[in-house]
Amino acid sequence: MEDYHIKKIKKLVEQEYGYFVDSPTRKREVVEARGMYYTILKEFTSLSLAAIARTVGKNHATILYSLKNFKQWRKENKYLDLAYRNIVDKLSMLDEVDSFNDIKELRKELVRLKLENQNLKNIEQKKDSIEELIKDLPMDKVQEVKDRVKVMIQSYSWKYKDKVKVYQANATVL
Repeated sequence: MEDYHIKKIKKLVEQEYGYFVDSPTRKREVVEARGMYYTILKEFTSLSLAAIARTVGKNHATILYSLKNFKQWRKENKYLDLAYRNIVDKLSMLDEVDSFNDIKELRKELVRLKLENQNLKNIEQKKDSIEELIKDLPMDKVQEVKDRVKVMIQSYSWKYKDKVKVYQANATVL
């Protein structure tokens, strides 16, 4: 897992619970915050216990002990449980964004959506201009106009179907 994701999780835990997880203290609140951090890393990443331990300068046995006790700590401390659930919810939302592999994909998607939006605006403008043309059309002439427009549209398709490609001996199109 990338360092970026680990740092993001560490920052979320620290912001939500209010303690630095790599602080060397043994205060209960900090120990619980570290336990939350270890549990989230274990659940949301494929890091080994040793790899998790390296992120805060601990050993794998410390991580194992904390993981073992974290469920009980959550039962005893409702604020810890609430903070844990808030972080899990935030990470779930981030997963949706992270499903795009990188910023290039997001930019491509943004460009595609902008083009689609522009096309829809153009269609809307064409629709408005056609509505402007026919707003004063008497109702008894509507069917006649529809029939004429259909014939015009068909004539455009016929026009392009009739083009025949002529090839010379050297395979260039005339």
